[in-house]
Amino acid sequence: MLNKLLPSVLIILALGIANPAAAQMRRIPPNLARAQLMAISYPNVQLGDRVYPLAPGALIYSAQNTTLLPSQVPVGAIVKVKFNPQGQIQTLWILTPQEMAGQ
Repeated sequence: MLNKLLPSVLIILALGIANPAAAQMRRIPPNLARAQLMAISYPNVQLGDRVYPLAPGALIYSAQNTTLLPSQVPVGAIVKVKFNPQGQIQTLWILTPQEMAGQ
């Protein structure tokens, strides 16, 4: 009985180990605005020479794909931005060097 279950258990363990890596993959929607973050003074974010408000519940993702508070965002970072229909920043991703290079 154990010999029959062992291959199944090994497959389940292998999938469980590989899954966290897949969960870390970033899914940044294509065709988003790209900008340099010049300043952040909650609830406003300056991208280039324009200032935009953060939407309620806005998410900010670091280059490591963790969420950040507005006070933790590094000024000067290159970001991709998703706006809501009201023109507020809904999601902001700080780009990795590979993402900045377009890879």
